[in-house]
Amino acid sequence: MITQNLFTPLTTKLLQKKISENEEKAHARHEFLGNIELFMEKGYKILKKKGFFFLIYPVKKMQHVFKSAEKSKLYCKEILFIKEYMKAEPSLFLSCFIKGESSNMITSCDFLVMKDDNGIYTEKGSRVMYDPS
Repeated sequence: MITQNLFTPLTTKLLQKKISENEEKAHARHEFLGNIELFMEKGYKILKKKGFFFLIYPVKKMQHVFKSAEKSKLYCKEILFIKEYMKAEPSLFLSCFIKGESSNMITSCDFLVMKDDNGIYTEKGSRVMYDPS
């Protein structure tokens, strides 16, 4: 499920809130096992040349993600901004990072709008939420 707060880095403010007792959920939503720099480093080491992976992260952390990726010689090939509603600002971005390619590599950039102005899932939003294929 895509929500405004899909991923929340672990912060002092967060520690004051209740964190899920389900360990898998807590690890999926927070940076318990490392940070984005470590993720990019490990990604580089396990990928073959021209190998790639996808990452969904908050837009407000985008600059940090790209800086960490470039430091690890991973470059963005495609990016998709995710908006909850048409009039909302994008809250998340989905990126395809590739190993060992030029930083001028972005070949496509698009938006995914999850719901229309009436709160009903768009065709693409519905496929994301309900289509298992």
